Amino acid sequence: MDGKSAYVLELTPPEKNESLQWKSKIWIDRENWMLLRCELYNSEENVYNEENVHLEVEVRDIELNTGIPDSVFEFEIPDGAQVKVLGPEDFKSEPKDGA
Repeated sequence: MDGKSAYVLELTPPEKNESLQWKSKIWIDRENWMLLRCELYNSEENVYNEENVHLEVEVRDIELNTGIPDSVFEFEIPDGAQVKVLGPEDFKSEPKDGA
């Protein structure tokens, strides 16, 4: 795509899942893993047309690493803050008593 080497992934939802009926095809830049293009297909594997829902996304002229130093993104724990390491038990779907 536009002279870039890309991985092309075809994604097909499981047949048992009726809510996910669209198939998709995506292009991922091999160098930086950015999404370059995405297309949605119906169950007959045709690109959606204007009568249905047509979704086609293409990314062009993207610029990465435009001079922002990595130090801007380094996280420093603020004075007085406490760090808590979360475990699997912290992600239960049911709220704890008193929450």
